[in-house]
Amino acid sequence: MERPRARASIDWTTTITFENAKHRLTINRGVRNRSQTRAVFARRSGVVAAVSEPATGAESAVGDSDKKPRRRFPRKNVTVEDSAVVVGAEFSGKVKRIQDYGCFVDFGAKNDGLVHISELQDGFVESVASVVSEDQEVKVWIKEIKDNKISLTMKKPPTEEELAAAKSEQEAKFAARQEYKKAQDAKAQAVKGLKKGTKVEGEVMSIQPFGAFVQVAEGVEGLVHVTELSDDFNVKVEDFCKVGEKVTVTIIGIDGAKVKLSMKEKLNVRIRSIALPPLESCFSRVASLSDYF
Repeated sequence: MERPRARASIDWTTTITFENAKHRLTINRGVRNRSQTRAVFARRSGVVAAVSEPATGAESAVGDSDKKPRRRFPRKNVTVEDSAVVVGAEFSGKVKRIQDYGCFVDFGAKNDGLVHISELQDGFVESVASVVSEDQEVKVWIKEIKDNKISLTMKKPPTEEELAAAKSEQEAKFAARQEYKKAQDAKAQAVKGLKKGTKVEGEVMSIQPFGAFVQVAEGVEGLVHVTELSDDFNVKVEDFCKVGEKVTVTIIGIDGAKVKLSMKEKLNVRIRSIALPPLESCFSRVASLSDYF
């Protein structure tokens, strides 16, 4: 079988083409010719047209039904600069939205502020709608700014004088607690020196319907209950002691810093031991009795 001849064509792009029965090999040297460039542009234009061609018929109807309506917000009127939004600043605003936990107020900044339900007014608030309503003009103060979230309050902040008075009151309460703690420590040390069962002399400091308080040591007062005054019933404390009177009491119990006292005379009853015969004699007597049986 005669081999087919190869054709060689040389043009300005120096292209050599070999045609065979089974395959075709093309070797390009240099740049593409004009016909090849046009073919590439035609293919690309066809792909772009297919992609950008709008859907027709049922396809377009299905696509339009899946799309959600775009929510449009009115453009916000910003009248307050960012430098003016600081903690403690006072503004006048309008209530925009009401929620169960509070309301959002537009006071002119880029972001609306939240007034929590606990910051609407002093005291308990059952519902936000009972205090404010939408589009109501309110006066607010910036309470906190965190992560671009503004917390507002409708409670008027205290003045400098009120803050100073509150600070001085707090310091006075702290000093009083420190003094009380020192007194309690001294009382605990004094109680450690007392012993149960000892008799001491003290001064009656106060009288109550249930008993009398007697000072038995420096800063230590014990209670003489009404049942520890006498063994009789329906007794009155005033019949046994008076305020400022010196009395002798017995310490009957100590529980921490509490001291229990008594004014009754306790009888120390001792059980007298009974002398028993030796054990050997008992056995001998039993043995002697067995002789009779």
